[in-house]
Order: sequence, then C-alpha cells, then structure tokens
Amino acid sequence: MILCDTGPLVALVDQDDPHHDRCVAALHTLPAEPLLTTWPCLTEAMYLLWRAGGLPAQDELWGYLAEGLVVLHAPAAAEWERMRAVIIPQTTG
Repeated sequence: MILCDTGPLVALVDQDDPHHDRCVAALHTLPAEPLLTTWPCLTEAMYLLWRAGGLPAQDELWGYLAEGLVVLHAPAAAEWERMRAVIIPQTTG
C-alpha cells in the first residue's frame, strides 16, 4: 500500500510544480500498485489543480482514478470508531 497526500497528487499533474520532476521520477521507482488517497486529499488536489491548470489538470487527475493509478480509501465503520477512540480518549471517572 502506497499512501499519497495532496502535494504529490498535484505535483504529478502540474508540470509547473517545483516538485513535478521528482514526483514523476519517484512514481517510476515505486512498486506497481495504486496510490492510496482519501477524499479530503482528492478534494484539495482538485481545488489546487483548478487554480494551476483548470479543467484539463483536474481531468488528468480524474484519469488517474479511472485508470486505477490512484484509488480512494473510504473508511469502514470500525475505522471511524478507532479514529474517534484515538482522537478523543475516554476518561475514567
């Protein structure tokens, strides 16, 4: 599993991004498996790509999803409960 945050998603698409070349090179060295990201990262990337290149840039990221290069992780119910337990520790009283 390869986790991918907003920055690399944007850099892969936006050729003017200062990290574009490095992210593309890194992608070619990774195992042949999808990049896993979340809805918040995808949403932020789409916003930044709109500013960087408009619809064509956003469409390229949509293409990564359609091709399976990027996949979205949707947390299961048990994961939500675990996140809650980690973020809001239960106090004993």
